[in-house]
Amino acid sequence: MDRSDILNTLVKCGSNENFYRNQSMSTARLQELGLKIGVVRKEQHNKDRSRLIYQHRTGTDI
Repeated sequence: MDRSDILNTLVKCGSNENFYRNQSMSTARLQELGLKIGVVRKEQHNKDRSRLIYQHRTGTDI
């Protein structure tokens, strides 16, 4: 599951707003959408690529 899948799922869960895949959201907005704060870990693959893993759904990229 990639970032676009997560954003599409959030939109389907009742949010009528448009999400832009290249913009970040505030912590408060993510909490409103049901994501828990402090449960993400960052993986650094090389100096140019990294990703965030949402700990409540192992392997889900953010």
